[in-house]
Amino acid sequence: MEELKEVIQDIPDSIILLDAESKIEEVNPATLELLGFKKEELVGKPFNLICRNFPQKEFAEKTLLRNCEAIYLKKNGEEIPVNLSISVKRDDTGNTKKIIYVARDIGEMKHIIEELTRAKDELETSYKELEESKDQLVRSEKLAFAGRMAASVAHEIRNPLNVVSMSIQRLQEELKKDDPRRKYLLAVNKNIDKLNYLITEFVNCARPPMLKMRPCDIHKVLNNVLTFIRDRCQKQKVKVIKNFTPKLPKIKIDEQHMRQAFLNIVLNALQAMPDRGELKIETRFEGDAVVIKFSDNGVGIPEEDIIRIFDPFFTTREKEGGMGLGLSVVYGIIGSHGGLIDIESKKGKGATFSVSLPIKKVKLGEIVGG
Repeated sequence: MEELKEVIQDIPDSIILLDAESKIEEVNPATLELLGFKKEELVGKPFNLICRNFPQKEFAEKTLLRNCEAIYLKKNGEEIPVNLSISVKRDDTGNTKKIIYVARDIGEMKHIIEELTRAKDELETSYKELEESKDQLVRSEKLAFAGRMAASVAHEIRNPLNVVSMSIQRLQEELKKDDPRRKYLLAVNKNIDKLNYLITEFVNCARPPMLKMRPCDIHKVLNNVLTFIRDRCQKQKVKVIKNFTPKLPKIKIDEQHMRQAFLNIVLNALQAMPDRGELKIETRFEGDAVVIKFSDNGVGIPEEDIIRIFDPFFTTREKEGGMGLGLSVVYGIIGSHGGLIDIESKKGKGATFSVSLPIKKVKLGEIVGG
């Protein structure tokens, strides 16, 4: 035993020798340096004086344990995480004679691991934000291109459409009211109106018109939209659930255009629930923004389509006559208000559109955009 005591003096790890009653019998200088005690303050004292979670039960029937974690306590009460290797010396009858604890301070290692974990989390967050920024940039670039094309297309198409429209009007004036050919002119007029509407929608989705920003109650805008689609909800047996946060501050928006954006989102949800469903609309106040969430339990959107969902002319409903402009219009309107729109969805599990609109100090009658 004396030889053992001599050997442990120069070992850099903490070594503590206990007797059969788990009282400290010997410690090496590394232990005294680690814990801040003098040798006479430890010898003869119970081991739990310096070890909070003394793992005695774990080695009751073992002679060797490696890589156990425990907490040593310094003289000043400071906690030190340590990695333990425990060796138990027994007599011929199996009773414990001596216990040797070899401990290594892993506080610095744990700190490094925590720092690396934190850095990893920050890196993942930054990567996610970068991906979202990239998606926003791609969408903005697409809308910018669409805006340039829209201006050119609108001019090139509307001019001949106006000529056709005036010609139709002239023909209608020359035909008698009971002339059967009038129905063909009405059909042409109807399709001219449809083309004009599509051109307007295309221009609006790429470059929203001038906005008249005024303070508005967002709940009033939402209720107007719900009133408009009430009959369709009843026909499709869609239950509408409102979870509005009371006393939301008014926000500066163009009420007409925001109503159109909300209506397009709701109509998109209804198209995903042709036969029964649930539409939930929530509002809440987050920081310096009002957040509106539209959730449905419809067919959902495939993951590969989410990145394209706001692109002009992208649609999964070609057979139903969808033109793929509704959500592009939404994106343009929300963006022109300095807001953000996000979507969460999985195929077969519904979709949630989240709109975040900034709260700003309002100047009555302020007009922005163009």
